[in-house]
Amino acid sequence: MKLKTPVNKTILRHHIAYNFWKYILLVVFSVFIVDMLYTTTAYRVPESKRIDVYIQGTLSTQEHIDQLFERMRTDLLPEVEVIRSAFLLSDSQNEMYAAQQLTTYLAVGEGDLYILQAEDYKRYASQGVFADLGVAIDEGQLDVLDLDLSGGFVAMQEYDAEKNALNTIGEKRLYGIPTAGLPGLNSEFGIINQNSYISMTVFNGNDVKVLSFLNSLIGRTYEEKEVVPATTQGNHP
Repeated sequence: MKLKTPVNKTILRHHIAYNFWKYILLVVFSVFIVDMLYTTTAYRVPESKRIDVYIQGTLSTQEHIDQLFERMRTDLLPEVEVIRSAFLLSDSQNEMYAAQQLTTYLAVGEGDLYILQAEDYKRYASQGVFADLGVAIDEGQLDVLDLDLSGGFVAMQEYDAEKNALNTIGEKRLYGIPTAGLPGLNSEFGIINQNSYISMTVFNGNDVKVLSFLNSLIGRTYEEKEVVPATTQGNHP
């Protein structure tokens, strides 16, 4: 004897009413699986072929800055696949969260170049997060033109638990380029260049390419000061 259960509107309505949550769960699970497969199989640019610039203090949009970075990459560093900007909060926006955000990025080794406001720059430079740019200048890898670098020198510090104080270690070194002499950062890129510094992290993916980009950025945003000729008094034709 063969039993047949005809499918009609009533049976279908009851089936959907009692099993609706199963279909919702199936859709959610399917989306999760597809997303996970895409995340694990999507192409990721190797660290050696990308440059990430973390910026604290902007008047522009990330899209605008990334477009300018892309032009620089195409013209000067075609072997690099992407140059990307990431915006950081400043202390004036949310002091507690801004500090946590910056500390997290540096702790996990993110970013190749950082443009930080003076207080944050000096704090993290003294902790050994940034590379000594003086070495790159001495070796001819970085041309700082006639920029005033005096504000970029910072001494390393370590915490003394017994005295509950910070002790200075060694001499001051150049861990950041003062941006005050780079007005093009503001006028062209929309990056605040007052009381800020550009630094290269010690954990960047490729010193050579990062220094090459930094060199180009300095040259592009630098503007020579107009020299006013001295007048000679009492010497008339």
